[in-house]
Amino acid sequence: MNPRMQGLDHATMRQIVAASQALDAGRVEVASQHLARPQQTHPEHPEVLRMRAGIHGMRGQHREAISTMQRALSQRPEDALYHNTMGTLLGNAGAFDVAVTAFRRACQLQPDMAVAWYNLGVMLTRCVRNDEAVAALQEAVTLAPGHAAARALLGEQLRMQGNVDAAAAEYRRVLLEQPQAGMAWWGL
Repeated sequence: MNPRMQGLDHATMRQIVAASQALDAGRVEVASQHLARPQQTHPEHPEVLRMRAGIHGMRGQHREAISTMQRALSQRPEDALYHNTMGTLLGNAGAFDVAVTAFRRACQLQPDMAVAWYNLGVMLTRCVRNDEAVAALQEAVTLAPGHAAARALLGEQLRMQGNVDAAAAEYRRVLLEQPQAGMAWWGL
């Protein structure tokens, strides 16, 4: 059993997993439907709150998303995934510097979480902190060599720094995995 689901019955767990999958697919209304019962039966469970925060975020309800995620995070302050989710919500709300802090915390708590390193790199790019972005993106591709988006963004950052050979190498690695990757072709 997933430790994040502790305290939930199997039916509720299945609904939360279905809500999570719907959010990953960008289907916010489907996610909301799956989360309806868990919100009634376990309204303050941290996973229910995290899913609800994601739904608010996808609807553009940034204030509600962040405050809901803060309630979840207060129950799981040492959970890297929760900090990663908070960083995403903060970034989507335009609070880039605070999002960087959340992503850094996720990376500290779980150094092998490639997606947190990638998200940190994206946010540092948005903050025009390019040297830091390169370091975070390099960590992301070290942990997940097949992460095409991280490689492509790393290539872009390296190109902007004038490191053309290293940028081209990153773009070529992306194209080996995804020959149709437009960003890599554009970068080359």
